[in-house]
Amino acid sequence: MVAPTKNHRPGQKPHGVGHVAKFISQKVQNKNDRTLYFDNLVVYQEQLPSLEFDPRPKRGIEPFPGQTVGTNTGPGRLPFPTREETILPDNLTTEFKIGLEKSGDTFEFHYRGNDGRLVYRYKPATGTLGDVTAEWVGGSGPFQPMADGGVYFVLKDKSKHIPPEKTKLLRCEQIGDTVVSTWQCSFGEQTAELTYTFRLWQKSLVVDVKCIGGGVGEVRFGRAVGVDNPRLVTLPYLTGDWRGRPAVLVTGKPDNPLFVFALVDHTRSNASLLWVKNAVEEDGATYNGGSRYLPKTDGRRNDCFERLFLTVSPRFEEVLPNVPNPKSPWMHVAGERVWRSHGARNRERDYDFWKSVARYGMTKMVITDHESGWRDGEESFTMRTRAAPGKGGDQGQADYARKIRALGFRYGIYNQYVDYAPVNEHWDEDCVTRLSNGDWQRAWRRCYSLKPARAVELEAKLAPVIQEKFQLDTAYCDVHTCVTPWQRCDFDARVPGAGTFAATFYSYGEIMLHQKKTWNGPVYSEGNNHWYYCGLTDGNYAQDQRARLPENPWLVDFDLRKLHPLCCNFGMGAPNMFFGRKERLGSTPEVQEARLDRFLAATLAFGHTGFLVRQGGITNTVRSYFSLQQVHARYAQEIATDIRYADEHGKLLDTSAAVAGGAFRRSQIATIYSNGLKVVVNGHPTETWKVADAILPPNGWVVSDTKEGKLVAWSKLVDGHRADYVDSPAYIYANGRGRFTRFDKAACDGQMIVHKHADGTVEVIPVGKCSSFGVSLDGRTATAVALDKENKPIGPAETRLSRGLVYVTPAPKAFSYILTFSPP
Repeated sequence: MVAPTKNHRPGQKPHGVGHVAKFISQKVQNKNDRTLYFDNLVVYQEQLPSLEFDPRPKRGIEPFPGQTVGTNTGPGRLPFPTREETILPDNLTTEFKIGLEKSGDTFEFHYRGNDGRLVYRYKPATGTLGDVTAEWVGGSGPFQPMADGGVYFVLKDKSKHIPPEKTKLLRCEQIGDTVVSTWQCSFGEQTAELTYTFRLWQKSLVVDVKCIGGGVGEVRFGRAVGVDNPRLVTLPYLTGDWRGRPAVLVTGKPDNPLFVFALVDHTRSNASLLWVKNAVEEDGATYNGGSRYLPKTDGRRNDCFERLFLTVSPRFEEVLPNVPNPKSPWMHVAGERVWRSHGARNRERDYDFWKSVARYGMTKMVITDHESGWRDGEESFTMRTRAAPGKGGDQGQADYARKIRALGFRYGIYNQYVDYAPVNEHWDEDCVTRLSNGDWQRAWRRCYSLKPARAVELEAKLAPVIQEKFQLDTAYCDVHTCVTPWQRCDFDARVPGAGTFAATFYSYGEIMLHQKKTWNGPVYSEGNNHWYYCGLTDGNYAQDQRARLPENPWLVDFDLRKLHPLCCNFGMGAPNMFFGRKERLGSTPEVQEARLDRFLAATLAFGHTGFLVRQGGITNTVRSYFSLQQVHARYAQEIATDIRYADEHGKLLDTSAAVAGGAFRRSQIATIYSNGLKVVVNGHPTETWKVADAILPPNGWVVSDTKEGKLVAWSKLVDGHRADYVDSPAYIYANGRGRFTRFDKAACDGQMIVHKHADGTVEVIPVGKCSSFGVSLDGRTATAVALDKENKPIGPAETRLSRGLVYVTPAPKAFSYILTFSPP
């Protein structure tokens, strides 16, 4: 017997094994009490035939000359990216001019605006990006934003990435508004020609990098040298890799800051992956990493093509990248609806549950089944068109879809084109994504990753079949936005665009666009790395687990300014995504109440739509829905026009001042939207915040409709205890949290819902242990009819008028009460 060795895929030669090998034995340990089944061991020579792929529409931007575009060679053009400038940040003033001048052997890019002057200088001396300096005139002087940045090569032994050992300037010239420098680079025994093209767009220095021959291993941003008081700030939802994320470099004094940020243009990159480093060290501040080129299965690396954006500004908002995707066409639907995924079990019980949810009036919802709708056990759950037999099969699924939609919900099912099981009816070994070493890429348990170039083909065939069978009006397309594009990069040299993560990005983006057309409704995905796909998806779980937002600051600007205008991301993901899978909302009612407060407050602060919470029972479900639905319906399609953060004295600061001075870390945020809605959230975990019209406890909030006055919503302190209230055109929601509390138009000792009907009647629903409840009918009296849970009349209920409110005496077995105005 020999010790177990590393598994190797067919076609990969194990280390130390010659042309002839003898298998002796393998040791298997059964750590759990379970039965293991073994089949025959097969050894074979893998055949790798050539592959053909359907040509996809061209990408929305013109590639670099000579750059691979994967399978995007067909007729038509994808609607993304939406502009040639792609991720270029916004410039907040239109009163500016840019120019290019030469002074001796130095090229100067000048920005001159009514907000100040910026100069980037390029002196070709070393063949690295350290030849660039930046200066905000009147600031702390020039500095190197990218010292040691540039191209790093791979030696033949592939031991490490190194900068060029020798560089020789071949030519450097001004061509129009650009400066093009070409270098001969030597590394080891090899040479390569490297070209940098510099241009200025607004306050961004844009650098194109080109190096043919496959010798480039990395393109690096380097580090900032010569900056004053450097500190780094990361952005929720602007993710990077598993190690970290890019950071905005903040320099200078808090009252005179400068912000520096740099990103690779992911829509143009020819690299295999992006990598991240951020750290302030003695020799400089590193605020991003760069791109990396890995070999394909044939051992070759792709040619290097990159576009880098470096932005320097005294305004924080001006360094934030744009997301060059089209706006979701379904925001009018996604924006008004609360979202929930449901794990299908028993279709009769599933329907009864959603029928009970609808009975409370929680019908402005999107509901999607999770993967269990496709399987009864451990069979394949993706790339299927046949529903789980044990749940009624196709007919059961079709009937269920029809019934759920009849309740007023948007309903869809689960699908995705990433996790590919060997038991799937479409299984083909040549459809599996290959790693750089030729191995198959593993995905979810019992699955491998489907080639993105095959995924876009298969989705185009299967989604219409699913829709014809089940007649959906939304769907959940899992995984695609959870992983970064490079986490599913296919290195199979037989595939066009192999070794480029851009090929994955364009395939997944096209899948999302096709999905929404197929369902004639919004498509949602898993989130975490969704900033690349917002707008292509209509919404995502608004999770950013690595940001640890339950305890870290709520810096909302990137999400609110760049993602919010494109689609409707919901909740903070689910509570388990926000607090952690083990923590969730906690195990006691007290902890659950506090954590739900924080979950809802964060949802409002980041401008997300609601997520229906089920943990903790119907009282939490009702609170998660009625606290937010009418609020997010008002802001989901609006633009955040002003974002302010309170300092320790309660003074509201603009984002630049708040980031430079650190006040943003208090997470006390006031946002005004384009329709006049003002949302004020106290995200501070321990301190109370006194604002103009409320005292906000930790995780308290107040919403005011400053223009139309049609919405009042808050969760604040009332007579020393916390209470919740929403007065909207659709309903009144009041929650005294166990203490009798008078509100403007209601009073109750628990939770109550008041639905406003078109015929002038109202329906009052007490929730949980609510036993004393009244509602304002503009001072008029009313008669009441009690209804049971099936919405059938039980009989009249007693009412009384007290202090302008109509109180209803609870009736046995009553679920709700219809109140009709008494004649004058």
